[in-house]
Amino acid sequence: MLKFIALCATVILGQVSAQNAEKQSNHSGKNNYSAADFSIDFPGDWQLNNSDSMGTTVISLSPQQENDSFLENFNIIVMPIENGTTLKGLTDTALAMIGKVMNEFEFVERKTIQINGRECAKITYIFKQGLFKLKTNQYIILRDKSAYLITATFLTTTYNDFISINDDVINTFKLK
Repeated sequence: MLKFIALCATVILGQVSAQNAEKQSNHSGKNNYSAADFSIDFPGDWQLNNSDSMGTTVISLSPQQENDSFLENFNIIVMPIENGTTLKGLTDTALAMIGKVMNEFEFVERKTIQINGRECAKITYIFKQGLFKLKTNQYIILRDKSAYLITATFLTTTYNDFISINDDVINTFKLK
């Protein structure tokens, strides 16, 4: 339960941190992030931060554009879960917590999808953070005693511009 509060704080922190991040130029290929138990590819020109800030394993930030005060981002949290935890139960808990802590929370959809052969819950919601109205896709995958939470956050006004990047990144997530 406390990890979900940390998750929500991480999303908010990601917005604040993103506003001050420097652009990293690498326009070719992908930025591969590989941990002991998973790997994922982010766009080549997105900045990676794996400093374990607020419990995140990795944060990836879009390049800073002129007159752009928000950096679209992905963050991944790996959290321990108890025996018997189900994807439905964890998703129910996540939705309840997110709904309580996000400003102007609007539920969009919830569905079960497959990512590289793994069952995954996908939650989409809108919330307001400061001046920004944001749309988030959150993916939850369970394996053994761990839950992998991948959160992708975009401005509502540019969400459709980033959906193909979102899908490309999510489809590279692999458990080892």
